[in-house]
Amino acid sequence: EFLPIFLIHPFLTIDELGELRLLCKSWANRFKLVMFKESLTRNVITRDILRRATWIEILKPDVAELNYDHLLIRMSEGQVLKEISDIIHLDVSRSFHRIEQLDPPSLEEILRLFTLVRPEVGYFQGLNYLAGILFIVTQDKTMALKCLVRLVDNFKVVDLVSEEMPKLKLFFYVVDRLLCLFIPDLHDHFKTEMITASHFASPYFLTLFASNFISATEDQRFNENCLEFVLRVWDQILFGGWKMPMKIIIFLFQEIKEDLVNMAFEEILNILRNINMRMNKTMQAELTPGKSRDSSFHEQLKKINITEEMLSLLEREYASIEDYVNPRLIQH
Repeated sequence: EFLPIFLIHPFLTIDELGELRLLCKSWANRFKLVMFKESLTRNVITRDILRRATWIEILKPDVAELNYDHLLIRMSEGQVLKEISDIIHLDVSRSFHRIEQLDPPSLEEILRLFTLVRPEVGYFQGLNYLAGILFIVTQDKTMALKCLVRLVDNFKVVDLVSEEMPKLKLFFYVVDRLLCLFIPDLHDHFKTEMITASHFASPYFLTLFASNFISATEDQRFNENCLEFVLRVWDQILFGGWKMPMKIIIFLFQEIKEDLVNMAFEEILNILRNINMRMNKTMQAELTPGKSRDSSFHEQLKKINITEEMLSLLEREYASIEDYVNPRLIQH
């Protein structure tokens, strides 16, 4: 019953979407996230409050039932292992420099408490970036912890970081295949240099690109652009799920392909670890007020035709290879 109206919403203004929400309660609920998404992705300049409200609406942090004060008591009783606390302190000290919205002691506290809430996941390198981004947006320790729990649960992060890392291995395969399909000349060059997704893609998934874009250079404007760009990356991922990192990887590599195809192994990996430096012009263009909607990051991603069906097919393809290879490895 909502199909016709949902077909026209991309052509409506933000004000028109707001007016539709006033027509009836069911439409108000149905169009709430649509309006949030359109507002965020149509290059709205003032977006801090909107982004916070949108992410909370998507992640539904109140579903994560936890008592922050009770967790603090448990932490004070020594229930967080010292070696874990030391690793958290070290990782936080090495990330988010020059980001005024982030308080390092608060981030350390959130991470320590998370290990009590989700001991089966525990702490892994990269979690500091996930928690840090959520704290920057929410500016509230309790809300950031709840959002972190929901993010980890919704995206089944435990499958990325468990001992066998089954989901991460699958994603490596999918990235390699997508590069072959969408940027075949770059894929061929990577094969020549013996580079696979396992060499560069881990932080794209474990930190949702945050560790690759958060910058601490002397250029504060560049640092701010990097942060805003990664927040827009997260907007896309929270709305679109795991399909979006795949699209974003293809988008990024299309942007810097001409550089990569002329580089050797070490140069390529260095660029991919510090991809924000090569994306500076793209970020500046994306963050320019009054930018054409058609050339926006959001619209460019829409043109990359990676579908859920395609990803399901590649997942089955990977599973069939695993089924074929593993028994033979065991025999040998």
